[in-house]
Amino acid sequence: FARALDTPEIALSLKLTDPKDVIVQKGQSATLRCDAKSSIAGFKVTWFHNDSPVQLNDTRWRQHEDGSLYIPKVVSRKSANGVTGEYQCLVRNNAGALLSGVAKLRVASMDREFTKSSSNLTVAESQPVVLHCSIHSTPPAEIQWEFNNQPLPQHTRHVPLPNGALLITNSQFSDAGSYRCKATNNILNKIKYSKTTLTVFSSPTESKAPTFLPLDISLNNTVDLGENLKLYCAVMGWPTPTVQWLNNDSVVIANSTVLQLLKARERQSGNYTCVAYNTMSRISQTYRVEVQQKPQFNVTPVSKSYPPAKTVRLDCQAKGVPEPRFYWLKDGLPLTYDTRIKKQSTGLVFSHTFNSDSGIYQCVAVNSAGKIWTAAQIEINVSLSPSPPENVQCRPYDSTSICLSWMSPTNVTVQAYSVHSFYKAQGLEVSRPEYVTNLTHYQAVGLYSSTNYTFYVRLYSKAASDRSEKVTCETTIKGSRNLDIVPINVNSVSLKWFEISTDVPCDGNMSFYKVQWRREGHSTINVERLLPGTNYEFRVTSTSYNKDSIPWIPYTHSKMEDTIFTNNEETNNTNITDAKPLPPEQLEGTPLSATSIKLTWIDVANKKFYTICYVLVKEGLKCEDGNSLNSYSNKITVTKLKSNATYEFKVQTHSLEGISGPFSKSIEVQTPADVPSPVLDLKFKVINESTACLRWKAPAHKNGKLQKYIISYTPDRDRPLENWIDISIPSYQRKSMTCWLGDQDTISAYLRNLSSNVHYMVLVRAASDVGVGKPTLPIVVTTNPTGRVIVGVIMALMCIVCCITCILVRRRCLKRRALARARMAASNNYYPAVAHYASHVGAVQVRLEEPCAANFYAFECNGHVDSKKSKHSPIPLRFEEDSNSNVKSSKFYDLYRLFENSKKSNSNYHQCNPHFEQNVSKMQNSNSDVQSLDLDGDSSLNATQLTCLDDSLGISVVNSHRRISPVLGPNG
Repeated sequence: FARALDTPEIALSLKLTDPKDVIVQKGQSATLRCDAKSSIAGFKVTWFHNDSPVQLNDTRWRQHEDGSLYIPKVVSRKSANGVTGEYQCLVRNNAGALLSGVAKLRVASMDREFTKSSSNLTVAESQPVVLHCSIHSTPPAEIQWEFNNQPLPQHTRHVPLPNGALLITNSQFSDAGSYRCKATNNILNKIKYSKTTLTVFSSPTESKAPTFLPLDISLNNTVDLGENLKLYCAVMGWPTPTVQWLNNDSVVIANSTVLQLLKARERQSGNYTCVAYNTMSRISQTYRVEVQQKPQFNVTPVSKSYPPAKTVRLDCQAKGVPEPRFYWLKDGLPLTYDTRIKKQSTGLVFSHTFNSDSGIYQCVAVNSAGKIWTAAQIEINVSLSPSPPENVQCRPYDSTSICLSWMSPTNVTVQAYSVHSFYKAQGLEVSRPEYVTNLTHYQAVGLYSSTNYTFYVRLYSKAASDRSEKVTCETTIKGSRNLDIVPINVNSVSLKWFEISTDVPCDGNMSFYKVQWRREGHSTINVERLLPGTNYEFRVTSTSYNKDSIPWIPYTHSKMEDTIFTNNEETNNTNITDAKPLPPEQLEGTPLSATSIKLTWIDVANKKFYTICYVLVKEGLKCEDGNSLNSYSNKITVTKLKSNATYEFKVQTHSLEGISGPFSKSIEVQTPADVPSPVLDLKFKVINESTACLRWKAPAHKNGKLQKYIISYTPDRDRPLENWIDISIPSYQRKSMTCWLGDQDTISAYLRNLSSNVHYMVLVRAASDVGVGKPTLPIVVTTNPTGRVIVGVIMALMCIVCCITCILVRRRCLKRRALARARMAASNNYYPAVAHYASHVGAVQVRLEEPCAANFYAFECNGHVDSKKSKHSPIPLRFEEDSNSNVKSSKFYDLYRLFENSKKSNSNYHQCNPHFEQNVSKMQNSNSDVQSLDLDGDSSLNATQLTCLDDSLGISVVNSHRRISPVLGPNG
């Protein structure tokens, strides 16, 4: 509801009716009307003639106050001052503009002679004949036929054709005579006549093969939906040929010369074949029919008012035959689509709207049957919008990033800025993701090199501002370092250089420079001293720019004459034993692999061990605060490093006296890039007997840009890997090339030309610009379908056996229960029952009191006792489930109703259970703390073992009147 209030509907402020075609005589005047109304100020009408604006100071036209266009004198278009052609009117007000459809202005005309007419004709009786009559006329002439100076009699044999000709399908002697064609142009008030004489002779005696009579009409026909269409097929021959019409399905639908389609429907489009035959031969002729429908809107856009920075949809859908195509106009001009305004099949979509989006939009639907349009108005309410950012500037930073900066307008409390950008590819704008910040600068990264990008910025306060001015910059490094190296003495040089674009960060803060040098061919950066006659490489980078793309400048340090240098420092007379050990010199590092570097240095005398510190350069930490290792020699291999990363190393000496010296000068060494890790989740599925589909996921560590995947397979598992068959798959796949659907990281490929009875060893490796990655564990691929069939059959048989077993077991259980119920029903001493109890209960206690008397029992479960008319102390009995029972505890018997009273209220104990006294007397002789009752002295499955929880059975059995019910089922 709130959103509906933010975007209220408004009325379209302009209404327009298309002008109509006009045909006038040459030299006469004409008026083209543009019926339009505006509900707001600024109404204006502009006319276009053949897509060019009509100049009002031109005497050929005169525009009236109501907007209509008056042409005083219409001359032919062939003349230099011709005014015939196509006209459109554009109506405008302060909200926008509408462009009308096309209206044609034509000059009426009629040729002096008929383009095609018939002279004297002869025809055999019962044969068809056509009388031609066609003439060029604007508008088309009305054709009427006369016979012997009288209107042509109405007869089914007389068929007027669309081109004005007259077809007589079955000539009779009565058709002989004089025919006249009358062509009338109503605007010119001209009438033209064409006369023809027809002679009819007797039917031929010789047989003639069928031939089609030329009718001078097209075999391709179009008809509007719901209209009528006639197809004509006139055939000559003797005997008179039989005519049949066949549809697309070769079904005979008519057997006459004229086929009429009434109220044409879309499904009637297709081919219609006229077949004619007699005893001589058979011929056919095919006509093409296209049923078309002028577009009709079923969804039209709605005029609304929107706040800025919203997503707006203008829905527009139409039906028609053929399917209409759509295009949009804004204020009468073709709409330019970009990254923000996108055309979809259902209409237009605007992303984060601007004030410039306000206007009137026309949706135009067109097909071969016609053209229609509808319009809607968009109003972007910017009354509360702040001013946009000012002084937006951009500059190249490097080959993949651009720096942006801007200023906030005064007296505006800024909550955030949004940065928008796009570039053009093949003439189309391609947008980049929107970025939000609360700073007045931004570095756009991850761009294509040597590409022009356009940026604009938007401000968000209480409402969104309009967009700023657009700025465009190219991704490149601007400027040249031009490093100049000048020797000073035997181990010193002087460096000079120029600033480049990467020296200044996008936030505008100045950064320091980093001067690096190394021996040519070495990986160690910043060697301690320069040696004469040695080749070196120098470069200067900015501390804020950590990329390793700055090139190295070669330099050879030349030999120089010895120069005496004065040491102004006083000699330090400190005792040697108290002096700190010297730092190691000539520290160098050599990469051994993508994750290890070997360090060497000159050994220091009287040392005990060395401490090596190292840290990633990009982390910006001091080496002393990073990782550390100890070494007792002047070399060490540092492992478990990151690939393609630059590390800083220093070495510290520790003397035998336990004194730690200063760290050496740092060096920087970069580890080489590593190959990709193994691909993940390699699987396959069989397509057919010779093809399988492999599927895997991209490696977890790509270590660079993946170029391809290599599928290796072999039928011989003992063959070396280099001799396996390899197939290369591009790292990026189109969906149409995949054989296994999955997420974005899923890659699949076909493995073809396999033998069905062979097991193949298959593995996949990823390849990058560094090299071929580590292989996966091989999988065995076979396309033999026999194994799958056998497995399926076995599984089906197992399912059948399980079902039969379950049915038999269930029937057995039901049978046992039925026997138990029947046995209990036969007894007249008691009535069995079952009891439910919770599945978490481990033991249930039942107290029985005079079971042979009516309505006397007691039940105890988890300390709760329920009793009726109890006379004696209860006997707690313990019921336990058999661990082998197949009855779940939650489905156990209802113990509450286990012992129901006998119907005979005065029955004695011996009538209830004559064996109980004997069994209890046996229990009294037992010294066990836990006693048991053996029912009937046997192991009947219908008896239940009861365990006493105390010595309550020690009381008189006669007084207890207790019994044991055999109601519980077996194995329960």
